[in-house]
Amino acid sequence: MRFYTFFVIALSVFVGRFAHAQSAGFLHNGVQRTYILHLPTGFSSADTLPLVLNLHGLTQNGQAQSDLSGFNAIADREKFIVVHGNGINASWNAISGAYNGGVDDVGFLSALIDTINRDYHINLNRVYSTGMSNGGFMSYRLACELSHRIAAIASVTGTMTDSMMLFCNPSRPVPVLHFHGTTDPVVSYTGAAGITPVMDALDYWVTHNNCGASYSTTPMANTNTTDNSTVSKLYWGPGDQQSEVIHYKVHDGGHTWPGSGNNFFGLVGNLNMDVNASEIIWEFFNRHSLQGIISSVNEAGEVKGFVTVFPNPANNILNIEWKETKITSVELCDVSGKVILGTTVEPLDASVQLPVKDLAAGLYLVNCITEDGKKMVMKVAKD
Repeated sequence: MRFYTFFVIALSVFVGRFAHAQSAGFLHNGVQRTYILHLPTGFSSADTLPLVLNLHGLTQNGQAQSDLSGFNAIADREKFIVVHGNGINASWNAISGAYNGGVDDVGFLSALIDTINRDYHINLNRVYSTGMSNGGFMSYRLACELSHRIAAIASVTGTMTDSMMLFCNPSRPVPVLHFHGTTDPVVSYTGAAGITPVMDALDYWVTHNNCGASYSTTPMANTNTTDNSTVSKLYWGPGDQQSEVIHYKVHDGGHTWPGSGNNFFGLVGNLNMDVNASEIIWEFFNRHSLQGIISSVNEAGEVKGFVTVFPNPANNILNIEWKETKITSVELCDVSGKVILGTTVEPLDASVQLPVKDLAAGLYLVNCITEDGKKMVMKVAKD
């Protein structure tokens, strides 16, 4: 009986530990910081899952952002962890005041990643940040200051500040996705005092990621004719390390989260329902990791298949892995396109390794040729 009681207590503790939604916190710089953690349905302690930071807008909190975005349902389906942090006084330190002063939210969010990794062993190569308005600004700040930890970011209605642009110093190309309404009355599309215009902020990342100045424009289907708005998709890339910059420009859109069934206080203007921002954000995140591209895209930004190239930069061995596509051969080329190394692929193989130890340091191209003769091209650096 005593053993049975102990077993029930232990089981209750275990189940409680891995409950789907948990409110938690810790001291950071002497201040109690809090967050809501969502573990996907069926989570196991043996899992090593991606992590998405989902940051709220000004005057809001983690629960409001959870309800607004609906990310928990996507996490349950796609198997990743979501954490909804709470800013001090319902604000993130990303829009006003001295850039290097005030609340240390960058340090808090970095410590939050460490805390969740300690407790749940996340995939540290696949940590992402997204957010609404003030949370979008904060995601951009993380791209500037935690680029070695954040694999990609997505902002909804939040851009950069002029001081953020001045001090931004990312250590690697950071894939960026941005949603913004052209008639946003809260965070103006064309900028304001101290607030960078959307296209200028995107141009910073296009240049930093070496995506090329030209972009393609794809009109999205106007599936909802009563929302008084339409959407165009602007695509730059691929850039260095197969990074990309994507902008969903919501024509006549307001300060809202496209596709959301919840429109909270502070979200104003036309709510576009032609696209679902949360689904698109996860699809975008699911293509990128710190170690390299997870899937390849063409010039229009369309997914062509899932390919991972790592490590990037490479030193001795370059690993190429793929899924949901069939590769028949792999080539390593110099930037002029001259083939340096190559190998054919057996029909059942899903990976190859290329020896790069004796190659000179510099930039190379990896060509993965599919069974229909198409070429998936990725950039890789050699240390």
